[in-house]
Amino acid sequence: MFKVHGDWKIEVCGHVVVQCFSDGWNEEAIIAYIKDFRTQATPFIGKE
Repeated sequence: MFKVHGDWKIEVCGHVVVQCFSDGWNEEAIIAYIKDFRTQATPFIGKE
């Protein structure tokens, strides 16, 4: 596996998920981002 490269920031503001992305990404970064996003978004699942 390669070192993760690519940056992101995920913030939860009330009922809104705010995401910022930068740099070039590789597959490892995408996998890490998805895990991070799922962790941050889990509280919203099943809610309106």
